[in-house]
Amino acid sequence: MKFISKIAIALFLTFSFFACSDNELTENISLTKEQAIKNLKDNLIDIKSKHSKSKNTSSRFPVDINGFVFEEEEKGQSLDNSIALLNSFGVTNQDIIEEFGSLENPDIITTALASSRIEEQSQLGYYVVDFETGYNYSTDSYVDLKGMNNTANSVVDCAMDALGIPAGLIVGSAKNLGRKALLKAARKLATRMLGWVGAGIAVYEFGDCMEWW
Repeated sequence: MKFISKIAIALFLTFSFFACSDNELTENISLTKEQAIKNLKDNLIDIKSKHSKSKNTSSRFPVDINGFVFEEEEKGQSLDNSIALLNSFGVTNQDIIEEFGSLENPDIITTALASSRIEEQSQLGYYVVDFETGYNYSTDSYVDLKGMNNTANSVVDCAMDALGIPAGLIVGSAKNLGRKALLKAARKLATRMLGWVGAGIAVYEFGDCMEWW
């Protein structure tokens, strides 16, 4: 009887493991890019608003040092919205796990913000180009950085810079942001390994540049 019970427990644990694994790899494909971007933006603005009103500075950074601490519930909400945003661009949960090691890495949030910025500028007719590598996130190609530095129409993008990608905007006929370009942005951000404190500062500076607060 004890032997049978042990087998039953083992089967239950195995089933639970694979059930959790399946759930982890299930993408949110019900949202449009616009909805997903709005959800993440509203989520972060709400967190920022709570931080501004909070009087308990022992558990949060004051706003004037350009950052805030994500509380546990806020981490989950922000990660869920960020993953949903990346899913809306065709990036799978398996892609995210391969790039960041898990679905709980805070760099997922900064990658989602980078994707929202690149998409926004692409829709406005601008290329977003990495100043370090010359990679054009809007066209999945490389540009001549020397030529770009001499282009009067290129400007530093403070939003991407806040996330750790020194990038510029150039007027051009941009196309929709693709999965390949997003994964390149993910790899760039993953090398920084910000942690939650660094992510909080990056998110704050990004939102400040975007005039979200």
